[in-house]
Amino acid sequence: MENAANGVIAPDSAPREAVPARLEALDVLVEAHLEASLAASTRAKYQRAWEQFTSWCAVHELSALPATPRTLTRYVSDLAETTHLVKGKPVPLTCSWIQLQLAAITLAHEAGGVRPAPTQELEVRLVMRGIRRKLGVAPRTEAAPLSVAQLREMVAATPEESLRNLRDHCVLLLGFAGALRRAEIASLDCSDVREVDGGLLLRIRRSKTDPEAAGQQIGIPKGGHQETDPVIALQRWRHLAEIDSGPLFRAMDRRDHLLPERMSDRAVARILVRAARLAGLKIPDLSGHSLRAGFATAAAQAGATERAIASQTRHRSLTTLRRYIRRGTLFEENAAGMLGL
Repeated sequence: MENAANGVIAPDSAPREAVPARLEALDVLVEAHLEASLAASTRAKYQRAWEQFTSWCAVHELSALPATPRTLTRYVSDLAETTHLVKGKPVPLTCSWIQLQLAAITLAHEAGGVRPAPTQELEVRLVMRGIRRKLGVAPRTEAAPLSVAQLREMVAATPEESLRNLRDHCVLLLGFAGALRRAEIASLDCSDVREVDGGLLLRIRRSKTDPEAAGQQIGIPKGGHQETDPVIALQRWRHLAEIDSGPLFRAMDRRDHLLPERMSDRAVARILVRAARLAGLKIPDLSGHSLRAGFATAAAQAGATERAIASQTRHRSLTTLRRYIRRGTLFEENAAGMLGL
C-alpha cells in the first residue's frame, strides 16, 4: 500500500515479479555510484598502477592478491631504485609516485575483501619511511609563478587584433586574478560569471578541493589598468565572440574560427606558452599552474595576509600555500639584508 506521508510504495505491496527487475536496476545504479567515487583520471592511474604491480608479481612468481608485506616491501624497494628519463636524463621515481602505487594496491585488496590491506603492516610503513628519507619528499619541479610584470608583457605581446588573442587575454587575466586551476578555467560556463558593482562574481562548480561539487564563489575586482582589467577583458570577449550561454572559453581551429565545444584544460598551458613566446620571455617550468602560483606569490609580495590569499586560492593545505607566500616574501625583513654587506 502507498504511504500517505511520503508517497512511497511499501515493499510488501510491490508486484512480486517486479522485484528482481528493480534490484537489477539498483545494481546498475550501485555500479555507477562506485564509478563516480573516484575521478576518471585517478581511476586510470590506479588501474595502471595495479597492472604494473600484478605484472611485477607475475615476473617474480609472487601472489598479487593477496600480497604479503614482504612482497610489497620488495616491490617498493625495487621502485625506489628505478629511474626514468626526464629531459633525456635518468632520475629516480618520486616518493609521491611510489605512494600512489601503494594506494592502488590498498584499494584492490579492500575491494577484494582483504582487510586490513597488507599495505598497512608495520614492515611496509617502515620501509616507506626509509624510502622517503632516502629520496626526499620535495617536489622535483614546481610551476614557475608568473609575475605581474610578466603578465603585462604577455598581454601587450598579443594585441587584441584577433578573436584568439581576445580569448587568451581573458584566460590569462581571469585565471591570474582568480587564482584558478587550469581545469577550473576550462570548465567555466557563461552562467558561472556574474557582473556586480565591484567586479565579477565567479562560481566554481567543482574543483580539485571540492570533488563533491558543493560549489565555491570568489570575487574578481575591477582592475586599475584598462589593458589588464579582467572585467573589461571578459566583456570584450563575450561581446565579440557573441557568447551568451554554454562554455565560456571555447576551442578554436587553426584559422581562428570559434568552435562550439569547450576549450580543454591543456589549452590553458598552450595559451601561456604562446603568449610568453610572443613576448620573448623565457620562463622555465611555465605551465597552466603558473597563473595560480603567480597570484599567490604576487599577493604575498604585495603584503596580502595569508587569510586573504587562501580565501582566493581556496587552498585546502596551508603548507602548500605557504611555499608560495614564503617565495614571495623571501626578501622582506630578511636578516641578511641588515648586515650591511
